[in-house]
Amino acid sequence: LLHFTDSRKKYVDIPGRSACTEVIRELRGFFTKYQKNDPRLFSKLTDRMPEAIDRAQRPHSEGSSFSDIGKLVARLLRLGETGSA
Repeated sequence: LLHFTDSRKKYVDIPGRSACTEVIRELRGFFTKYQKNDPRLFSKLTDRMPEAIDRAQRPHSEGSSFSDIGKLVARLLRLGETGSA
């Protein structure tokens, strides 16, 4: 989702729908052909990777959803480019 928008929303299960279903529902508003098991998904989103990493690493306000995924992805990309993190 961070490939398309600066989302800080917390996703939780609601009756009849999981948090994951809610994320996918919102994601399809930006990426209508999203398929969870698409083997080409990475290549389809590669051009948007810098934006997603930047959004993930921005400071978060108190009580907002938080993850270190931006740091993880940036490190993995460096590892792939140089062979060391």
